[in-house]
Amino acid sequence: EALKNILQPRYILPYAVIHRGIEDDELKNIVARLNKLIAHIRQTGEFGELIIPGVFEVGIASYNNHHLAKEWAARKGIRENDMVKGAPIESDEIARARTKLQTELKQLPPGNASIVIIEAVENLFLLVYDISALAAYLGEEVKKYPQLHSAIFYHTFDAGGGESFSRPISPHTFVQRVRRDSSTEQSLVVRNVDCTAVLQTKTLVRLEKTLSI
Repeated sequence: EALKNILQPRYILPYAVIHRGIEDDELKNIVARLNKLIAHIRQTGEFGELIIPGVFEVGIASYNNHHLAKEWAARKGIRENDMVKGAPIESDEIARARTKLQTELKQLPPGNASIVIIEAVENLFLLVYDISALAAYLGEEVKKYPQLHSAIFYHTFDAGGGESFSRPISPHTFVQRVRRDSSTEQSLVVRNVDCTAVLQTKTLVRLEKTLSI
């Protein structure tokens, strides 16, 4: 979703393949190169592509050449309605999320329903993986912690653009919030459907604030 906003498909049509998790320093370089490519495409009307072997590929068509992007996507095995083909969720990514959950939970009082907030800063997996699949993976993981009501994974980046929105991925929620400084924050709220403990009012308020746009 973030890539769709960065590339502004209202005017151009992009398709992308992401082969693996993208680190923060890599993301800044990729966004800069994308912006340069987009400016060229808008100016010339030509089809363009950016390929970083083993990391990222994108093909972009101008507003009157969408068929070129669709042909490129078909060759890459991307379904027309997907636009972004995310990297497979690797076991080490889930292991990293699991370790963070365990670390946070050790700092919380046992027996009380809790929410943990974790910044996904190392790999930006909210950007590069299919959100529905990621929510399903993490939804199974949080069930291992009876006192955990929800885990909120978030990251921010400076690309800007797009709009704020909240999208349910039952029973979880994906939120994108565009800040006043044009930076973008994305959050995945993963709810533990097996948690029967009741949250305190102040904790519920904290959760609602996270979900508000």
